Amino acid sequence: MNSDRYYSTKARKMESSKIREISKIIAERDIISLAGGMPSPDSFPIQVVSELSEQLLEEEGAAALQYGTTTGYKKLREAIADRLNQNFDTSVDAENILVTSGAQQALYLVGKVFVERDDEVVVEAPTYASILQILQELEADVRDVRLEDDGFSVEELERYLENEGDPKLSYFVPTFQNPSGITTDLKKRRKLVDLANEHDFLIVEDDPYHQLRYSGGNVPPIYSIDGHRRTIYVGTLSKLLAPGIRVGWIVARREFIDKLQLAKQPIDLCTNVFSQHLAYRYLKEDIVDRQIEKIKDLYRAKRDHMLDALREFVPERVGWTSPEGGMFIWLTLPEGIDAEEMFQDALDDGVAYVPGSIFYGNSPKKNTLRLNFTFVEENEITEGVKRLGKLIERRMD
Repeated sequence: MNSDRYYSTKARKMESSKIREISKIIAERDIISLAGGMPSPDSFPIQVVSELSEQLLEEEGAAALQYGTTTGYKKLREAIADRLNQNFDTSVDAENILVTSGAQQALYLVGKVFVERDDEVVVEAPTYASILQILQELEADVRDVRLEDDGFSVEELERYLENEGDPKLSYFVPTFQNPSGITTDLKKRRKLVDLANEHDFLIVEDDPYHQLRYSGGNVPPIYSIDGHRRTIYVGTLSKLLAPGIRVGWIVARREFIDKLQLAKQPIDLCTNVFSQHLAYRYLKEDIVDRQIEKIKDLYRAKRDHMLDALREFVPERVGWTSPEGGMFIWLTLPEGIDAEEMFQDALDDGVAYVPGSIFYGNSPKKNTLRLNFTFVEENEITEGVKRLGKLIERRMD
């Protein structure tokens, strides 16, 4: 049977996530993986989830197992709004929030509602790989803006806008960016809002790591600077509770939320109701704040351990970021070393990373790669970085 004739045009063009493909390869071999973007299982509050689940079933029973509204459990939306208002000096209420099945669904819904074929969408270079997958499916015209040590290049964005650039949407991970770990400074955040107002485009702020800060001073989200006029804010509990719970959210203007929930209805009717009730209790009891401190202590030590290992085992001609939070460190190898080409040798040496080329919409820098420090143990970080350093040395000879 010729299966292709049954697929839609969009389905024929679908491609697997390269990171997911890498994960499959790693799972089949005995390898130290510095590749994945997963939280440490040690960070999951298993006992807390068990106790909250028991309380939930005793007190709510069938209500927690029934269908819910598409916009999400109202008490959870109110709790999310309260946290945002307390932490970031915003003025959000429940009507500004749509609960989603993780941040990934949130990004997909934003793309579905706001992006049409050939629409110009500005992203950082490098950027989150899954947003590129979404934009590719939507056949958007992706425009890269180079990432600098303190965030996106203002000069490059202004030059693009002045030369008849006409974006409908822009996408940024301004705090502890995936994949680079870089944080966009306050001045650039304000400039982005000014440019969006001047040139009439929307800002999508993806903010999964904001509360995972291990050093340095806090920088407010773009959403709070903008006053929720043209910024769409995406958040999640995946890094603060557990990714398997699949609870994320979109915060935006009421009319945007109304349209986004219409786009969500035919996908899943509603986000997992049991997870929403569980998440509400997790936030209501302020358990999350104690949990965040535990996670930060765990990840701070791992980040410092990886930075120490890089200094000890990786050649001097290699550069890397020193993130103040989040989950990732970005390496830049000497020109001429292709991290994608080197990947198979790394697997043979028993270590894995993510080649940096997959994080670019256009003109990928092949001498880059991403490392994750949250998932593996410290002894594995040491050994993995040591193996990687030896491999890079061989490539430099």
